[in-house]
Amino acid sequence: MGRAKTASTSHPRIPKLRRQPRPSGHDRAFVVLNGRRHYLGRWHDPDIEQVYRRAIAEWLTTGQPPQPTAGADAEITVVELVDAYWQHLVSRYGKKRAQKQSVCSAIKLLLRLYADTPVADFGPLRLAALRSEMVSQGWVRRNINRQMSAVRSIFKWGVARELVSPEVLQALQALEPLRHGEAKEGDPVQPVPMAHIRAVRRRLPRPVRGLVDLLLLTGARPSELVGLRALDLDTSGEVWAVVLAEHKMAHAGRDRTIWFGPRSQKILRQFMLDRPVDQPLFSPKAAVGDLFARRHDNRQTPLNQGNRPGTNRQRKPRRVAGEAY
Repeated sequence: MGRAKTASTSHPRIPKLRRQPRPSGHDRAFVVLNGRRHYLGRWHDPDIEQVYRRAIAEWLTTGQPPQPTAGADAEITVVELVDAYWQHLVSRYGKKRAQKQSVCSAIKLLLRLYADTPVADFGPLRLAALRSEMVSQGWVRRNINRQMSAVRSIFKWGVARELVSPEVLQALQALEPLRHGEAKEGDPVQPVPMAHIRAVRRRLPRPVRGLVDLLLLTGARPSELVGLRALDLDTSGEVWAVVLAEHKMAHAGRDRTIWFGPRSQKILRQFMLDRPVDQPLFSPKAAVGDLFARRHDNRQTPLNQGNRPGTNRQRKPRRVAGEAY
C-alpha cells in the first residue's frame, strides 16, 4: 500500500538576503521582493539580519515591500530614489504618459553622473555640477532652470514619503536659477505666419479646415476641440459655450470654458447638421472621406481604367481543375 497523501499548504518562497559589492567597500544588503530590489542597509551592520527578517514579515503580511523608515536617506542612493519616483509616475500617469514628463531628461543625466551617490550626500554643489553639464551640452537656459526644478521635485517627493531628510531638499533650494547670459538662450517661440496658414488651409480636408478656423477664432487648444460634440455645447445664449471636464489645468481644480461667437457658430452649424449629437464634430473618418472625395473629383484617368501596368490587357481564362484542353 502506498503512503497516504497529507494535505499541505503552499507557502511563497522566501527570498534570500543578498549582497551588493561596491568599489568603496561599503557593500549593501538587499532582498528581491515582487521582482524588484529592496535595499536594507549596509552589509556589515550588526542588525542587518533583524532588518531582513522584519522586511520579510511585512512582505508576507501585506504583499508589498516595506517603506524605508525616516532618516533612511543615509542608506538610499540617488538611483533608488529615482526608481521609486518613476514607479510613482507610472502608477499615476501610465508608462507612455510618464515617459513624456519633463523630468525624464533630467533623470537620464542625473543617473549618469550620480547614480550611486547617497541621497544625503547630494547637495547644492553637486546640483550645480549637474547644471554645468547641461550647460556644456548646449541646453538652453530656460530649459535648464526647468530641469533643475524637476530634480528638486524628485527630492520633494522623497521628503513627503520620508525617504529624504528635509534638510537635503532645503539645501538644494538654495541654488539660484541661471540668469540671462549664463547659458545659451533659445529662440523665442513665434506664432505661425498667417500666410503659411492660408497656403496650407486650401489643401486641408473640410473637417480639418473647419477645425483650424475654429482654433484661430477661439484661441483654444487642439485637444480641447478635437472631441467636441454637439451635446456638449450650450446654445441657449447669443454666445455659445462649452465647459470642459478634462483640460490641461483640471488637476489644479480650475474651470475651463470656451466661448463661441457668431463666426465660430457659423462653422459649428455646418458640422452639427452632418454629425449625430453624440459624435465628435470633427471626425477623422469624415476628414479621410473628404480627402478621398477630393481626389476622386480631381482624378485625370477615366473611372473604368486603372493606373497599374497590364490592367487593360485581356486576361487568359483560368484553368479549372479536371478540365481538358
